[in-house]
Amino acid sequence: VAARLRSVPVAFAAGIALGVVQNLVNRYAPDVLAEVSGFRSSIPFVLLFVLLFFVQGRGGRTAGSIVEEVPTADPREDLSPWRRRLPWAAGAIALLAYGFFVADAYWTGVLNRGLVLGLVFLSFVVVTGLGGMVNLAQATFVTVAGFTVGWLVNHQWPSTVPVLMNNGRLTFWMATIVAVIVAAVVGLLVALPSLRLGGLTLALSTLALAFVGDRLVFQLNGVRNGSKGWSIPRPAYGPVDLGDDNTLMVVLVVLLALVAGLIGNLQRSATGRAVLALRSSPVAAATSGLDPVRTKLVVFAVSAAIAGFAGAFFALVNSPMTNTSAPPLLGIVWLAVAVTFGIRRPGGAIVAGLVYSMFPVVLSGIGSNWEGAPWSSIPGSVRDLIAEPELASLLFGLGAVGLARQPDGLLADVGNLLRARRLSRPSRTGEPDVVKPSAASEASGPTEGGTAGSIRAGRPVDIPVGGDTSPLLVVADLHAGYGEVEVLHGVDLTVPAGGVVAVLGANGAGKSTLAGVLAGTVAATAGSVHLDGREVTADPPHLRSRAGLLLVPEARGVFPGLSVVDNLAVHLRDQGDRRAAGERFPILRDRWSQAAGLLSGGEQQLLSLAGALEEPPKVLVADEPSLGLAPMATSKVFEALAELRDLGCALVLVEEQAGGALELADTVVIMNLGRVAWSGPAAEVDLDRLGATYMGTGGPPTR
Repeated sequence: VAARLRSVPVAFAAGIALGVVQNLVNRYAPDVLAEVSGFRSSIPFVLLFVLLFFVQGRGGRTAGSIVEEVPTADPREDLSPWRRRLPWAAGAIALLAYGFFVADAYWTGVLNRGLVLGLVFLSFVVVTGLGGMVNLAQATFVTVAGFTVGWLVNHQWPSTVPVLMNNGRLTFWMATIVAVIVAAVVGLLVALPSLRLGGLTLALSTLALAFVGDRLVFQLNGVRNGSKGWSIPRPAYGPVDLGDDNTLMVVLVVLLALVAGLIGNLQRSATGRAVLALRSSPVAAATSGLDPVRTKLVVFAVSAAIAGFAGAFFALVNSPMTNTSAPPLLGIVWLAVAVTFGIRRPGGAIVAGLVYSMFPVVLSGIGSNWEGAPWSSIPGSVRDLIAEPELASLLFGLGAVGLARQPDGLLADVGNLLRARRLSRPSRTGEPDVVKPSAASEASGPTEGGTAGSIRAGRPVDIPVGGDTSPLLVVADLHAGYGEVEVLHGVDLTVPAGGVVAVLGANGAGKSTLAGVLAGTVAATAGSVHLDGREVTADPPHLRSRAGLLLVPEARGVFPGLSVVDNLAVHLRDQGDRRAAGERFPILRDRWSQAAGLLSGGEQQLLSLAGALEEPPKVLVADEPSLGLAPMATSKVFEALAELRDLGCALVLVEEQAGGALELADTVVIMNLGRVAWSGPAAEVDLDRLGATYMGTGGPPTR
């Protein structure tokens, strides 16, 4: 970490420094800490966690750049909802039938442990599959919940509360609720690093916290109940006796269905759209008014709560619960298993839990326990290898590595094979099967051309009346850059209400950096930005967006992993506004349910402007709106920008290609090497001198 994973000598020196610091802490630590079991072994992980906050990544250009996540096709998209759910319902019935009528007590216990692990793996679906963040502390949440339930059901209270308590002890279900809350709170604490970290550093920080908990907190006798751990008796509530393995299996299947449904609803909700939008394009999400801090906190809290809920049952089926029941390294194995089967779908997590529970038992049986044909024909050395306890973890790890670029896992591979088989079958009429249009497309009716015949006019921007001529956006003496490299050197810019300012310049002039500073995605090192009379220099992007300043980033500010309608829903909460956006752009309406990342460049740019046309912001900053577009698509984009201008929206057009911007602009600003080389009315721009400025062969254009 100290060497940023780039320098062997620096890493070697950091290792020596770590040893020195550890020896100093061991020598001079207070006796109270030194006597705590695990304190000394936790020092490296505490230092790692602290170091991650002080070692900054190298500054880089973020203005105008977005993260493109290539959407993957859903192999079930041609199936009706009941056909999607039918295999899972049949699988649940088959599992229960096997548990009730075929399996003995041993195998029923194995299946129950697999179902509990399915609950654990569902927490990975939320934080990693949905949120795109690698959290290696999930096993810690399981242990926290298990210890919480163990303490609550074993603690003798002086009085009894009916229903909630039994003979002075909290009931298992009440203890589970408390454990879920405790795990969610711990998840929020673990989420704090994610507010500034990401990728590998986030994974390392959560792993460091997991080891601190394992080596320090979980070593306390009051927490783990000594070496014997916490024994949790299986409760009975009327006919529901969890002491019976078959009854417990039914309860776990029902709970899995409920939690999977909860995750499905989360994915389809506004919060789920915000999570997917933040993962798909952080810049576009922040500049669309989505709060990244709140979104990450919600993801971590929900994931930790699910892990805590699973932890209560994990302690129940693995009683007694000790500090070695779910160590941090086991959490890494769990993640590998979840990735192998598909970390983006609840079904993959459930299958992963069952397979992970049964696979080692099957390998052990083949290697040593099962006798007779065909097992006796396997060579002894091969059986000894199969019987190795680490083989299952090794195979799951290799599977995760092999599927690292296929996050949907084995479940998606199987689905793709089945879909290919379905599509290869001839239809009953003898004609090739075709994919039917979505219900939304059918309901919208036929379309011709790029615009609808009857379009509801967008709501105009509220512009002050009564002689107020103060500018809407004012930039004064602005300095900004990346790391130690300053890109903008004292830029001044004024945008009047309803005006159009074109910011032109060659590549590298600082145009996109200026757009990023206006939107808040790049921090200003000096100077100020005022919006509608209020300084917003220190405001984060989502607050500027809510105040009326919207950035359409370079390379288009859409969310590739979301459908067209979900992209619109991020900007437009009202269904009527979304329907009006579809009427305005029939080409988008025809692709209502299609992933935005599969649209053409022009369609993506229209999608990024569609929401603004229904709810126009005070100021729209368009960073290279014509970048990479064909002439016809560019024409449609500038028609949309002209309509925004007519609605009273002030425009800042950041362009390298001056043609379309000059036709719209009232004022032109020419930038060169981070400074304003010239500014003035668009009608006074000398095109010949402008071309010379682009080529670096002449001075700025003159009036």
